[in-house]
Parts: sequence; C-alpha cells; structure tokens
Amino acid sequence: MIYVCLRKKIGDMLKSKSTLLWLEGAKYEQVNHVQMKGEKVILSLANGTLKLIQFEKYSLTSVGIQFWSQGRPGVLYKWDLPENENKPGIDQGSFLSTHFPDDDPTPPDMAA
Repeated sequence: MIYVCLRKKIGDMLKSKSTLLWLEGAKYEQVNHVQMKGEKVILSLANGTLKLIQFEKYSLTSVGIQFWSQGRPGVLYKWDLPENENKPGIDQGSFLSTHFPDDDPTPPDMAA
C-alpha cells in the first residue's frame, strides 16, 4: 500500500473534533466527509457537491494535507475552533482573525 500515511492522516482528521475545510486559491468549502480511492480523494462538501481530487503528489502537514494536481495546489485543512465556540457554521471573521494572525483580515472573496 503506497498511501498508508495518507490514509492514516485522513482517518485521523475525520476522527478529530475539528472542522475540515477544502482550500483552493482564495475559496474554501466546509468538508463533511472524505473518501480515498487509489490516487483519488473524494470530498463531500457542505453545499451538497462532491469534489474529486486526482492528485500527482501530496504533503502531510500538522494542520492538514496539501495536494497538487496539474501543478495547482489544494489543501484539506483541519480547523480547530476556539473552545468557547460551537461547531455548526463558520464565522468568517473569527476564522480569519483567530487562525491567521499574520494575514490581512480581508475576506477571501475580496482579495486582489
């Protein structure tokens, strides 16, 4: 099995109490479920769509997994909520200011 580490990382992410996000460019979507088949990862997104990721390479990080497909990156990101917040729904202001303190707090859809 060539993808043992990748399967383990996905399993650990699914078992965690974290919210999973798919980050691609300046867009992000909440992920409800992840399934892996060979060199393909299938994401079930909160908006009801499925995202098929057919990757050439990947990198495991402390907060998720970065995939590359045709030279374009995408990240399956494990977002840990502050303890005083409830899990349902994502407050974009909280997400940006709490988890990316060095970044400009401009919402992703307004970035240049």
